[in-house]
Amino acid sequence: MGYPALVPFFDKTSLDPTERLIVFLVASYRHNCDFCVTAHSWSAHRQGIDEELVSALREGRAFGEKPSQKRTRSGGLSSMFAIG
Repeated sequence: MGYPALVPFFDKTSLDPTERLIVFLVASYRHNCDFCVTAHSWSAHRQGIDEELVSALREGRAFGEKPSQKRTRSGGLSSMFAIG
C-alpha cells in the first residue's frame, strides 16, 4: 500500500497541506522509514513549516519538548495518536 495509495484519501479530508505533512512525518517516524522522514521533512521545509516543529517530529519529540526528552519510536508521540 504505502504513500501513493493514501494520497487520494488525503485529498478527500479537511486537512490542509501542513497538517498532511505532519501526519506523513509522524507516520514515517513511527514506521522507522528514514527515507520517508527525509523526503517529508524536505517538503515541510519547502512549505515553510516551522523548523522547530519539523525537528521535533523527526526526533520523535512533542513540539516544545527539549531534545533531551526524546521518546522512543515505539512509544513516541503517543498522546498525538490517542487524540485520534
